[in-house]
Amino acid sequence: MSRPASSVLPQRRPSWLATLELLKPVTWFPPMWAFGCGIIASGVAPAGHWSLIALGVLLAGPLVCGTSQAVNDWFDRHVDAINEPRRPIPSGRMPGRWGLYIAVFWTFVSLAVATLLSATWLFFGIPEKATEGHASEGLAAQWRGVRRIFASRHFWRFAPLGLTMTGGFMAVQGLWSMIWLMQVNGYSRAAAADHLAAMSFAMLFTYIGIGLLATRLARRGIPPVRLFATGIALSIVMLTLIATEALPATRTLWVLYGICAGFGTLGYSLTAAGFPLQLAGRATTTYNLMVFAGGFGAQWGMGLLIDLLTHLGQSEADALRIVFGGLLVAQAVSLAWFFACRPRNDAA
Repeated sequence: MSRPASSVLPQRRPSWLATLELLKPVTWFPPMWAFGCGIIASGVAPAGHWSLIALGVLLAGPLVCGTSQAVNDWFDRHVDAINEPRRPIPSGRMPGRWGLYIAVFWTFVSLAVATLLSATWLFFGIPEKATEGHASEGLAAQWRGVRRIFASRHFWRFAPLGLTMTGGFMAVQGLWSMIWLMQVNGYSRAAAADHLAAMSFAMLFTYIGIGLLATRLARRGIPPVRLFATGIALSIVMLTLIATEALPATRTLWVLYGICAGFGTLGYSLTAAGFPLQLAGRATTTYNLMVFAGGFGAQWGMGLLIDLLTHLGQSEADALRIVFGGLLVAQAVSLAWFFACRPRNDAA
């Protein structure tokens, strides 16, 4: 007697139970609890805001936290095949590239809910009040301002660096650095985590230092644009030393990479400085859009290229070297464009 076709053919789609297991509901409670604590600490009465609170809890737990779990499991699938073979992806209960598809879909759902939550709060929470000497803008006028930003040569001087440098750094620091340290340098997960912890502390002090010293340095003739350009250029040098494995002091290189890349945050204020005050907020938001587009695009794009290269016969370590090299080329071209678009009176 022949067996039913459903028991013979390989599973093409994951079950709902496997999908739920991939998103790890057990991890959702801490961020949901933290969100609730934040509401209580704000001192604002929750009455009348229950729908926003429910959206926020949904965003903190099932969406953002669930997304992070799916992304982590997809990019750790090779390690999990050894250490955690019962998880949905290595066990085969999440077949093919469904783990990646769910991670990407859940990312966009999270972004959509976050956008809705922010827009609702802005619409209902901030009163329409024209500032003295300025009439409030209508929607059409606001969009004209956005189009003016996108048409600005000043904006496009900084935008490529936001895409490739700040966004690329987010992709490397948030995802690919750990994989590089383990696959290319051969470190254990604990040793790789020590590298990244040291880099994170260095970045924190860099941000504090920029906030405390940038104005004082400007008074001494070192403008923020020069700090920005120098930091970006040095971060490319550090990543080049990391990618070429030119020096054995990997921890020092990653710390210096984090310090130098931290100067990329000056791109926000420098971009806004090229526009009238009423457009400064939109200019910063538009630049931030470019940064996050670069971050998400680099994370996903680097993963796709690594999968393609390994499929073509490259080892994972060699695929990482090639992809890091491609990111460096994109950053170098963006920096060259930044200098090529420099106004004559710019100190950078």
